[in-house]
Amino acid sequence: MEKLVSILIPNFNKEKYLGDLFDSIFNQTYSNWECIIVDDHSTDNSWEILETYSQKDSRIKIFKRPKFRKKGVSTARNYAIELAKGEYVALLDSDDTWGPNRLKLAIEFLSSQNIAAIFSGAIVLRQNSTEKLSSRDINNAESIFDFIFSDDVFCPTPSLILQNTLARNVMFDEGLKRHEDFDFFIRVHAISPWKYFENYDVRINWTREDLKVINFKECIPFYEKHWQKSRNDKIRHKYIIRITSSSVRGNYKYNLAYYFKKVLENEGYKFSFKQYILFYMPFLFLLFSKSKWFFLKFFSTSEIS
Repeated sequence: MEKLVSILIPNFNKEKYLGDLFDSIFNQTYSNWECIIVDDHSTDNSWEILETYSQKDSRIKIFKRPKFRKKGVSTARNYAIELAKGEYVALLDSDDTWGPNRLKLAIEFLSSQNIAAIFSGAIVLRQNSTEKLSSRDINNAESIFDFIFSDDVFCPTPSLILQNTLARNVMFDEGLKRHEDFDFFIRVHAISPWKYFENYDVRINWTREDLKVINFKECIPFYEKHWQKSRNDKIRHKYIIRITSSSVRGNYKYNLAYYFKKVLENEGYKFSFKQYILFYMPFLFLLFSKSKWFFLKFFSTSEIS
């Protein structure tokens, strides 16, 4: 008999994506599932759409985040975990989709390997392109922090499937507003190691305009919580350079140049000329980055020596 899988989905103002989401769930070749959707008090027509689908299939169970609990995606996920009845929980976002064999193949893999938690690669949909992103298993010698930020790693939340008891033991950190998924991944791994499942049935939507509006300073609490787990300064410094550059170019008001400049100074880090501009003169870096030549040149020479 198929084991019950709880599909857990947070939602906030994603009305335009819900049709594709439910199509991908109803098309699953694995039939013993329940789908728990926690709406974070959307202001669009999401709730009305969710009601329509819940009336079509009793396996669709919809809830609103309790008003006394903190707003945010982590609270919505935690509430869904608390409500889940399945042996496994499968995380999904309301603007992403699965191929029809996702659950069937994933549960077969979990059972055959006798493991508690898996992640996969995915097909990523961007505004002007589609990309297949693979990943790999975690090496015994590397830290989980370094693994997450390695160039050959991709561990998206909609690919995570794990035992219900493990998810309940960890839960999402409702105090983090950014990188809360990485934090969850790290803390699960401390209890039961993740296993990479080579599969591309997860389709991730990175086409939304609101993805460009990020308060990068919300990344700092995650970094401060986990950076000491790193064993590879080269990977950690590369993360610092990338996210600082993204913050300066993407949302200058919340750029991370000053914060990470202090971090690197305290470590005695030797800045290259271009890195010096980024961390000490971020506005100048912003102006220069509008030049395609400078932008490409910076990243082609930004390896840490």
